[in-house]
Amino acid sequence: MRLGPPNQTTEREKREARREGVSHDPVRPRWLGLAVALGLLFPRCGDEFRFRGVLGQPIPVRDDASLPLLPVRIDDRPIRWALLDIGSPITVMRLEAPESPREGEATVAVLDTRSVLDEAMEDITRMAFPGASVYDYAWDGTALGTATTVDGVLGGDLLGRFALEMRLGIEEPSITFFDTVAGEDSELSADGWAVFPSAYKGGGRTDAGCEPALRGRRLVVDACVFPADGGPGVDASLAVTTSVVDLTLGEESATRLPSPVARLAIVADSEELLGPCEELARREQSGEGAAAVRADGDFAVETLLDSNLGLVAARAEVANSTPGIDGFLGTAFLEALRVRLDYPGARLLARCEEAPDDAPPTCLTLPRSTGR
Repeated sequence: MRLGPPNQTTEREKREARREGVSHDPVRPRWLGLAVALGLLFPRCGDEFRFRGVLGQPIPVRDDASLPLLPVRIDDRPIRWALLDIGSPITVMRLEAPESPREGEATVAVLDTRSVLDEAMEDITRMAFPGASVYDYAWDGTALGTATTVDGVLGGDLLGRFALEMRLGIEEPSITFFDTVAGEDSELSADGWAVFPSAYKGGGRTDAGCEPALRGRRLVVDACVFPADGGPGVDASLAVTTSVVDLTLGEESATRLPSPVARLAIVADSEELLGPCEELARREQSGEGAAAVRADGDFAVETLLDSNLGLVAARAEVANSTPGIDGFLGTAFLEALRVRLDYPGARLLARCEEAPDDAPPTCLTLPRSTGR
């Protein structure tokens, strides 16, 4: 049972509210954080989105400190490295680096990583976005801890127009853009995918005539977090991002959730309105229940102040649908999975990457099963 202050909504009531679209938070969410604030101050609605490139072909990603980096060219400027961040609603680049954020239009070209790293090859453009919205800001990527200088972020305003496959844990990490993911949920489940419907939260309205100014592209999952000492799992609600590596929790949540962590599982909504750990146990024991993916490993836990701007912004963005995000689920977990972010279909698909034949199993995919 999750404990909280007096009169706090119960977990069951929160899950019911999530299905019905009801908020138990009496305070209207305020948009905080640089990326979210920029998206609302300078909304772009009704503009035509264009791109050039070939869909369905993997684009190599540079794996630096377990964070996915891509080489980009903004108009005719020198090549820069950008973080592929599924947790950012907008694209930000350090160009002129003004003290105050400045929004403008530019052609954003994603280049082939191998062609940039190999001096003998000419640079190859894999995807280009003419007239894309780019926010110029003195963005500091040194806190990422990468050996590569990172000058910006590719965010949801570009990525969320597609279905995006991420394979971050294979020998040659890659992303692939698709128009959409074909197949009904039942068909994909039969094909071995764990399907998480209605996985994207957030979005919002402004007074600038846009409805919405930001689409709901914040990926939020129910999770079961298992301690390294073999104790029972603990329920958690986590926003998925590729800008952090470890399980990163707010300070209050960090006192409730275990550390270190030996097993993580993400679990789709339960038809029985059970918590993620209880639903996972039902699925494992009876063979029936919601979809889930479970991975074993030595997952480090980092702690953020609850006043951290990024955490406050994420919590505010999804407060109407998912009260009480505990923190962020990063790339250490995602590397065990093959992930398809079906933004057009408003669903997440995940399955374990294939392990070598001689390796012990450390990941388990559990597609939804009704027992029929």
